[in-house]
Amino acid sequence: MTDADHYLTMREPCVASLRSDRHEIGMTDRHYRNPQLDRYILNVERKWEWYYFGFPTSDIRFVLRALLLSANNDETVLLDLSELEAAEYLAEDEQPVADSLTDAVRLGRICEKILVLTEGRTDTKVLTKSLTVLYPHLADMYSFLDHEAFHFGGGTGNLASLVKGLAGVGIGNRVIAVFDNDTAGAIQAEEVRKLKLPENFRILTLPHLKLARRYPTLGPNGALRTDINGSAGSIELYLGKTALTQEDGSLVPVHWKGYQPKLRRYQGELVDKNRVQERFLDALNKPEELDKADLAPIREVLQMIFTAFAGS
Repeated sequence: MTDADHYLTMREPCVASLRSDRHEIGMTDRHYRNPQLDRYILNVERKWEWYYFGFPTSDIRFVLRALLLSANNDETVLLDLSELEAAEYLAEDEQPVADSLTDAVRLGRICEKILVLTEGRTDTKVLTKSLTVLYPHLADMYSFLDHEAFHFGGGTGNLASLVKGLAGVGIGNRVIAVFDNDTAGAIQAEEVRKLKLPENFRILTLPHLKLARRYPTLGPNGALRTDINGSAGSIELYLGKTALTQEDGSLVPVHWKGYQPKLRRYQGELVDKNRVQERFLDALNKPEELDKADLAPIREVLQMIFTAFAGS
């Protein structure tokens, strides 16, 4: 058995130190007379000094696997970090194993698509098309809930239930749930935010709009202009003033419906949502129409999605 073989098959306990400055400790002059393979494994030569135990790899976990495979099943393998702690590279309250696992999961998530969950198929259709047209270089980074293909019911309640279900099974992808800026959305979003969701979840609500501060509405008191932020902000409201403008030049009004006692306000809905969607999607399908379309609101929504995990 060579020195290298003995080094990689140490009897109980096997101790593996991951600090590169320990690779040459204990190497005497006689090691330089060993065969080249031995010297390579023992990391004796200067040109290999940055390799882990002379093993060229981009991921130290391959080295750990090699060390573990070299041990017998009845051996105890220890990862000795005592010198790191003694040298104050590790604080007393640090949890290096847990931190490493968390970091490994985080790095893995970066390479996977971000899942975007919406209240309904219209939200998904609008956001998918807008992302593809306005930010094509980012489109491959996101995957949207397909309500139609899988016959998944829409609505705030179903979205909240889906978020809870995905969190419950411990899905690894980063997940963004986008609730409408209306009464029902506000209630459900608040309920979900109270849960202890994993770090890879974000609960968003469509942002408040300047246009919505004095928007035409229809209700028991007749036609009035009022602030509909938080009570009638469905995705159609973010399709821009051009799409919201009717043939006579007026904005498509919001009709007040059911009263929500919990928030003490009514739920509102655009009168002609389908026509608003058509005008917006037509503009996206015709490059010559893009300059005329008011795209600032939908860009704001997409920017909110882009920055949901900023800094994490």
